[in-house]
Amino acid sequence: MLKTAATVLAWVGLSLAVVGYSFGQSQQPPPSEGKSGRPQQSQSQSAQQQPADNQRGTEQAPLVVKVLPAPKTNEETAQEAKDRSEKAANDRELVIYSRDLDILTAILIAVGLLQLFVFGYQALKLRQTVKTMEDTAERQLRAYVFITDGNISIDPTTFRIFIKLRNSAQTPGYEFSTWLGGGIYRDDDSPFPLDTKPLGERSVASIIGPGETVDIDSRNSSISQEEISAIIDEYLAIFVWGGCDYTDTFGKRWSFVFRMKVSSPAMSAEGGVLVWGLKPAAIGYTETEIQNWN
Repeated sequence: MLKTAATVLAWVGLSLAVVGYSFGQSQQPPPSEGKSGRPQQSQSQSAQQQPADNQRGTEQAPLVVKVLPAPKTNEETAQEAKDRSEKAANDRELVIYSRDLDILTAILIAVGLLQLFVFGYQALKLRQTVKTMEDTAERQLRAYVFITDGNISIDPTTFRIFIKLRNSAQTPGYEFSTWLGGGIYRDDDSPFPLDTKPLGERSVASIIGPGETVDIDSRNSSISQEEISAIIDEYLAIFVWGGCDYTDTFGKRWSFVFRMKVSSPAMSAEGGVLVWGLKPAAIGYTETEIQNWN
C-alpha cells in the first residue's frame, strides 16, 4: 500500500509542475510599443526561438519520469525475509516429500512384484495339486486287469495252459482282448516274444466290467514222457506268455503282458494228471500305456 501511494503522489506532483510551468509562460506581458526597434527585433527573435526551446513534453521531446521506489519499512523487510524463509522451508519439504514418494513407489513396486511371484508360485502349486488329485483319482478309478490264478496241467500225452484275469477296479475296461502263447524250451532259454499278438489274430474285443474275471486257456498240446521227465528234472521248461489290451474309462489304452515258466516237479498228481502252478519268469509282468493308439 505504501509503495502504491508514493507512486501516485509522485505522478500528481509531476503533473502540477508541468501545468504551473505552462501557465507561467502564458501570463508573460507582451512587449511595449513605445520601446525602440532593436529591443523589439531581439524580442521577435527570442519569440521565434522560444518554441524550439519549449519542445519538452511533446511528441518530439517526451518527458522521462523515473519513479523511485519508496523505501521499505522494517515490517516489510521482516515480512520478505519471513516469506523467503518459508519458501525455502517449503522447497526443502517438497524435496523430502518427493524423495519419500520415490522410495514409497519403489517399495510398492517391489511388493507388487513379490506378490506377483507368490501368486504365480501358488498358482503353479495349485495346478500341481489339482493334477496330482486328478492322477490319483484316475489311478483309483481306472480299470486294472491282472492275473489272479493260473496253472499248467499235463495228462499222459498233452498239456494245457489256464489263466484267469480279473478287473479289480471300479470302472470297466473297453475294447478288451486277450492273447496267449507258450511252448517247451530249454530251461535256460528266454523265448518270450518282443511284440504282443496282433489284434487281428485275437478273440473278438469285448468289455470287462468292474470285478469281472475272464478265463483264457490254450488248446491241448502234445507232450512226450521224455519231455515230462526233463521238465521235472529242470532240464526243459514250459514257457507261457500272453496278455490283454483294454481302454479305461478315461480314454487311455493299456497293455498288460505276463511271462511265466514251469520247470520243477509237479505240485500235485491226481488221477494221472500233473499240475503246476504258474510263477513269473525272471523278466516278469509289465503294464504300459499305449500312445497314439487311435
